[in-house]
Amino acid sequence: MSSANLETGALIDRPERKVTGESGILMTDAGEARRLARFFTRMWHADCRWEAPQGEAYALARGLPTSSPCRPNPPFDGRAGVIWTHDDADLEFLVSPTQAQLNARLGADWRQPWPEPALAKVSVDDEAWHALTATEPPVLYTHSHGATRLHAGGGEWALAGSRLTMTKTPHRASQTQDMMNSWWARSASGERRGFCSAVLVRE
Repeated sequence: MSSANLETGALIDRPERKVTGESGILMTDAGEARRLARFFTRMWHADCRWEAPQGEAYALARGLPTSSPCRPNPPFDGRAGVIWTHDDADLEFLVSPTQAQLNARLGADWRQPWPEPALAKVSVDDEAWHALTATEPPVLYTHSHGATRLHAGGGEWALAGSRLTMTKTPHRASQTQDMMNSWWARSASGERRGFCSAVLVRE
């Protein structure tokens, strides 16, 4: 697999840098090879602007985005896997991103911006507050039928106006991560989903 299909700069000069040429990798994991094939297929149909058609002479041709026939899903078993980015997305790799960065920049179809104020004063009892502040990130939110719920550490809190109520006691922290992983596989939903980027201040 060569990088030209993944990086426009391998084929032509870009305003910010000269052409880079190609590099290549050899992948031997059958599952990841199939996933990568779906990545290429989706990228090619959805966002490819250039191609080098077969022929006696090397030439570039412009293309137009079309609907992708498939959707690649990330692995859910915690092991490393292939990822993809593209030039126009202005994506970047962040180590230990903040909730605000995830809320604003995560490249996920299901991510919708936090709909509430960035600073929220909440009325909450001791048990619910201590349980929430003791959880590890991420803190996710869902919003449907006028109700906003926070999800963290396997627990759940309902946010109604300024009132925050614990509706599910944290039990298994990985449950929240499992929830987010399921969103990647099934992004279509009638509810809003994303990251709680608000700073909560207890009244």
